[in-house]
Amino acid sequence: MSPPLLLVSACLLGHRTRYNGGHKLFPALAGLMPERTRLFAFCPELRAGFGLPRPPLRLRGMEDGAIRVCRADGAPVDELELTERLETACEKAVNEAIIRGARGAVLKSRSPSCALRDAALITAAGENRGPGLFARSLRAALPALPLIDETEMADEEKALAFFRAVAAYAGSPS
Repeated sequence: MSPPLLLVSACLLGHRTRYNGGHKLFPALAGLMPERTRLFAFCPELRAGFGLPRPPLRLRGMEDGAIRVCRADGAPVDELELTERLETACEKAVNEAIIRGARGAVLKSRSPSCALRDAALITAAGENRGPGLFARSLRAALPALPLIDETEMADEEKALAFFRAVAAYAGSPS
């Protein structure tokens, strides 16, 4: 049996995919033993064709409950077009995760695409926090898939619990 596949936000593996052309290398991920885990790096924003560098993005909560992608600096942009591009890229990435047999995901906190719970969400009432578009898509399609962000991975107990959940999801002993 091959080791379980983990989806990983590419910036956490040192890929220069962040809006400013930088990365957020999380050394603990780079040090995972290949005989125990396979890693699949991805960046929904690059897959959406947003390029590098790009303006920082935020999520805007609409009155009807919809979420739109907007520029963090408030510059005018076609929010519907940006949102559709990112949603399409997220759907394709989720489908690829299913086809590849992903058994867990390590996502970038505070990202408008990857955050599990702390992406900035601008609403008429002010700024809130919530999941990014990719995290929402992943949870909707694979609700039992173990998910964690790098801030939780830094906590040894949470990291161990995540890897136990990955092993259980993969159907192998922990």
